Amino acid sequence: MTTPRVAIVFRGIGDIGGTNNTIADHAREFTRRGYAVDLIGEKVHKGGVTADMGRAVRIRRLPIAKRWRWRWFARQADRLITANNYAFVAGHGHATRQTVLSMHNCLHAAHESITGRPLEPIGSLAEIHDAVFSADRFSVCICNSRLMQADLSQRYGTVIERLPIVYPGYRAEQFNRAQKPDYRDALREKLGAAEFGPGDLRHVPLLCVSLEQQSRDVPLAARPRLRRRRTHLAFQGVFVLRLTGDVVTLRHDVGGV
Repeated sequence: MTTPRVAIVFRGIGDIGGTNNTIADHAREFTRRGYAVDLIGEKVHKGGVTADMGRAVRIRRLPIAKRWRWRWFARQADRLITANNYAFVAGHGHATRQTVLSMHNCLHAAHESITGRPLEPIGSLAEIHDAVFSADRFSVCICNSRLMQADLSQRYGTVIERLPIVYPGYRAEQFNRAQKPDYRDALREKLGAAEFGPGDLRHVPLLCVSLEQQSRDVPLAARPRLRRRRTHLAFQGVFVLRLTGDVVTLRHDVGGV
């Protein structure tokens, strides 16, 4: 009997991040259940794909024309999927052919919210997202929020029944309130930010996440709006986040922003 083969497609497989953690968990579960797993991506050769996850299938990055790398990856992945006739394909918005699609961001909606203008998708991941929903070669699309479900339904006309919501999970043993004081105090001490008082001004390194390329490239005029939103989201009005060039300044402000 031939072992059924499945594929997981994501350009950044082998890198770090939440999506890669999810993909690793899914791959290992497929393997435990007796499937042969192909992990299709650009970075699968860098050590992030282990034997218990399956077989690394590398798509080499387009060496020139950076603008077309998303389109190149999607086309190469689609060809592999068609040629191998997989029993099941898990996609993450980077190819147009999959059985189950998992979306992780609303690039159009985010850009429109930040800039007030439509996003020009050519050459970006948003172009591939548009192609995915235009081709309509998936059974269901997993959304990570009601906001995403509503946006995809309205933007692409996909019926709600094909847009189930599965909220992101987390590892309770790693992220829990019981450990919060130990990690918080140790990190603040390491950063030299153990004590903030009113008017206290100092510089600390910050890691900004969930900023897609389109958000990084927003005009300067739009950055104050973005900065205010992210300050409230990340610091709940306790700190003022100021961005000047490459320097981020954090100032305690009891009154909020």
